[in-house]
Amino acid sequence: MKKIKKSKKKNNRRKVMRTIIVIFTERKVSPNEIPSYKKYKFLCNYGTVSLYDMVEDPRYTGKMMVVEFTCDTDRVQQGITLKDIYITKVNGQASISLLD
Repeated sequence: MKKIKKSKKKNNRRKVMRTIIVIFTERKVSPNEIPSYKKYKFLCNYGTVSLYDMVEDPRYTGKMMVVEFTCDTDRVQQGITLKDIYITKVNGQASISLLD
C-alpha cells in the first residue's frame, strides 16, 4: 500500500485576481440607474463579492456597489494604474475571504 504524502504547506492554493468595477453610492441602485454614475476599477482578490453587493474599503469615505467584473488582471488597464481594493465589509458584514 502506498502512503500519500501530505503537503507541508498550510495553504497550497494560489490566489486569483480579477478586476472589479464599482460605483460610489450609499444605497443599492437599480440597473437602469447605473449608467448615470461614474465607474471605478480596482484589482480584487476577494471571493465573497458578488454582482450588486455593497462593499466598503476603509480608505474611501463612501460605500461602493459592485456593478461588473472582468477577468483582466493587468495592473495597468487602458493607461490607468489600478489600485487593489481592501474590502472590510460586504453588505454590512465583515469580510476576510480571499479568492483561492
